[in-house]
Amino acid sequence: MTMQRHRTFLLAWPCLLALSGSAQTMSLNMVLDSITAHHPALLMADAQIQALDAEAQGARNWMPTQVGTGFSMTPYDASLWKEMPDGTTGMGQYMFSIQQMFPKAGMLNATADYMERLSAVGRKDSVSTVADLRAQAAISYNAWLVGLKKLEVLHKDRALLTAMTENAEQRYRDGNGALGAYYKATAAVGETDRMIAVVTAGIDQQRIALNTLMARDPDRMFTIDTTYVIKDYSAVPMDTAVFNANRSDLRAIDDRIGIAAAQAKLARTDLRPEFGLRYDHMFGFGGSPYMFNLMAMASLPLPWSTRTAHARMKGFELREQALGAEKEMKRNELTGRAHQLLAELKAGREQLDLYANVIIPGAQRNLASVRLAYTQQTADLFTYFDAWETVYSAELARLDRLLEVLNGQTRLERVLQLDPTRP
Repeated sequence: MTMQRHRTFLLAWPCLLALSGSAQTMSLNMVLDSITAHHPALLMADAQIQALDAEAQGARNWMPTQVGTGFSMTPYDASLWKEMPDGTTGMGQYMFSIQQMFPKAGMLNATADYMERLSAVGRKDSVSTVADLRAQAAISYNAWLVGLKKLEVLHKDRALLTAMTENAEQRYRDGNGALGAYYKATAAVGETDRMIAVVTAGIDQQRIALNTLMARDPDRMFTIDTTYVIKDYSAVPMDTAVFNANRSDLRAIDDRIGIAAAQAKLARTDLRPEFGLRYDHMFGFGGSPYMFNLMAMASLPLPWSTRTAHARMKGFELREQALGAEKEMKRNELTGRAHQLLAELKAGREQLDLYANVIIPGAQRNLASVRLAYTQQTADLFTYFDAWETVYSAELARLDRLLEVLNGQTRLERVLQLDPTRP
């Protein structure tokens, strides 16, 4: 029964590959472009930036003009409104009034600067969000890619194990093989099936994760391009200027420092007087002449009315200092992290070279020699199995190192905020 399930699985696998071949094949560039175009967080951020831009257009705003109309210095006795028989004019007026306070130029400039910097921060935060999502997608893509390569190894080794167990079973029937070695190889076939199931489930999880990042149906089928490039970033400069130029979150801190400075400047305008003008026009009753008032007005920032402005200015200045320290701390952390990842990548590439040029070729040559000896019945199944297991373990270990290198490369690109699709 077990062997029948194994044969069914092996027969079904080519069909699954054929079905996957008809599905859309997406490169890493295509996945990242789709995320940039469709992820809800980026659409939301874009709408928020447009909202801030729209608000910034109204930053240079005057205070509304105040108008009024009504009776002025008019007696309650309406009979006194009329002109008297002796020629005495009536009492009271009907008045129209208009008043305008003139904004301070410094306040308008500081408000406009503040609103524009808010929009700039939103843009840089959006760039940082894009970089985070793209790095997350690249890690899922790497896991899928390495998973497919593991499946190639597992299916190749399973076919070899199946042939090994069938041969061992025949030798045991002929009285030339050990039963323990046969059981060991059979258990290895089951373990390989378990690994295939685990890796296949992991690939499904990465496909769902990428579909979710692309804002698509989580169950939508597609395949990926299994080519990859291991890049050498050892020559990339990692000084202060590079981080200040590449990291949008550091530039966003600069804008937040500018926002605090603009807010301090805006608070400073409260220490300056504000001027206005008022004009009243009055229609006199009972032959009274037309009259007017024309008055200049000023809002004087006397000491008892400026305490809040001084406190706000002090607070914003301290906020500038705090943001400057935050930027320095974050830049130091990024510099250390970049050098650490660079060292890890160097070690990982060296290990991959050892696996490709020394470890795996040596294990494969040993397996070939043992297989020849086994077919000539000069080596037992235990020796053959151990030689196979050495190759199998080395190939899977190399793929584990490959995943670590690809993910380390992705994390370094995120720290340096480099485009992962560039060569």
